[in-house]
Amino acid sequence: MRITTVLNKLLRSQGLWVRDFELRLKHREIWLYVAPRGGRRRCSGCGRAARRCRDRSWRSWRHLDVFGLKAWLRYQIWRVECPKCGVRTQQVPWAEPGSRFTRVFEQEVAWLAQHTDLSTVAEFFRVAWRSVRSIVGRVVAREWDEDRRLDGLRVIGIDEISYRRHHHYLTVVVDHLTGRVVWAGKDRKAKTLLRFFRKLGPERAALLQAVSVDMWEPYRAVLRKKAPQAEVIYDRFHIVRHLNEAVDKVRRRLVATLEGQARRDLKSTKFPLLKAKRNRSRKDRQLLEEQVRANRPLYRGLLLKDDFMDLYTYRSEAWARRFLRGWLHRAMRSRLEPIKRVARMIRNHLDGVVGWVSWQLSNGRLEGMNNRIRLLSHRSFGLHSAEALIQLTYLCCGGITLQRVH
Repeated sequence: MRITTVLNKLLRSQGLWVRDFELRLKHREIWLYVAPRGGRRRCSGCGRAARRCRDRSWRSWRHLDVFGLKAWLRYQIWRVECPKCGVRTQQVPWAEPGSRFTRVFEQEVAWLAQHTDLSTVAEFFRVAWRSVRSIVGRVVAREWDEDRRLDGLRVIGIDEISYRRHHHYLTVVVDHLTGRVVWAGKDRKAKTLLRFFRKLGPERAALLQAVSVDMWEPYRAVLRKKAPQAEVIYDRFHIVRHLNEAVDKVRRRLVATLEGQARRDLKSTKFPLLKAKRNRSRKDRQLLEEQVRANRPLYRGLLLKDDFMDLYTYRSEAWARRFLRGWLHRAMRSRLEPIKRVARMIRNHLDGVVGWVSWQLSNGRLEGMNNRIRLLSHRSFGLHSAEALIQLTYLCCGGITLQRVH
């Protein structure tokens, strides 16, 4: 059996036939001279049949390696006249327009990019790092169906993630029911979230039932305008973080007034104070008994923080609201300004805080997703643009399933 016959049998599913081949052992390469299998020549822009052909020139596409040799597909591609697009290059079945890699090569690269950093992928496939980036963009454009991802959204979470220093942010939208990223955009401004709702459309936005967010005012303003029927749930994680920061401010103010051993002892209470009550060890409880009880302002702050966590044990909104009003009354009479500041914030967002009792939605899923997105950036040793990180996020966190070629 001729070698070209073997190659044709192997590559038949990719819409081409092999006319000849050339071994270039000095360069560790094999060139396969190919042509499309049948059919009329079509425009690479719109896919229409071409009226006429102009001229042709050689072009190469990188294919999967063969016996450790770089494989290149070589074809004299035509320039065709399209009634819609004008003069464009011919459409070929084995590669995307404008790409110098075959589709199966790009799929293999993207599959590995889902599992490891881009530098390792570039080294493994012996291509440039920028080529890997371009391949990821093309595969996401081919596989990511935005309209399908946005269909059927009922309960979503919105959060921001810092991906570079000097306040560079992404806004990330996650479907709480599937745990997948459905949209991501640059910045954390009102216009960023407005772009999401323009993609979503008024009909699908009207189906949203609940949205979990932090207390970032631009997000709240957009939600009131674009999804007024959706119940806004303020994230438990961020509220507890504000309370922890308030208690820590009280502790630091007391530390600043002390000297010597008393100062060192109180400084050692930071982490036991910030832990949840159920997570404190016997040693933590003993330390707090010895040090915090002697400092009445700090002890009041600790009791208020621990008492607030009882809110998340309620299953009735009416009883949760009653409990929270009592807690707010005690917090405002505590004479602790950091605690009072948090109490005012909670009072201004009372409905969203109490709404957690019915939905029990937490942005913990989003915080975990944010950590995963940061890992994507870190393992790539930084990305040069928000668009690059968004494409990698869609590839790795958006539910795109790629099958390996082998």
